[in-house]
Amino acid sequence: MAGQFKTIRSYYSEFVVNKALQTGAVKASHDHKGQAGTIPIPATMMLDISSLMANSDTSLSFYRNIRFPPQGP
Repeated sequence: MAGQFKTIRSYYSEFVVNKALQTGAVKASHDHKGQAGTIPIPATMMLDISSLMANSDTSLSFYRNIRFPPQGP
């Protein structure tokens, strides 16, 4: 299952985020909710999906040994 989610994340990165950013019409951010013209970065999309699936038989959990770099404008 982890491999399937990696595939989804890779697809979203390549065919959605990259194409959308090339147009200049949107930006990608971890702080996308309620922000017009902003789409979630791939890791945030996966965390959002995990939240939506919290009450199902499938759940996701993410961790990283190294802190994510600060996000900013």
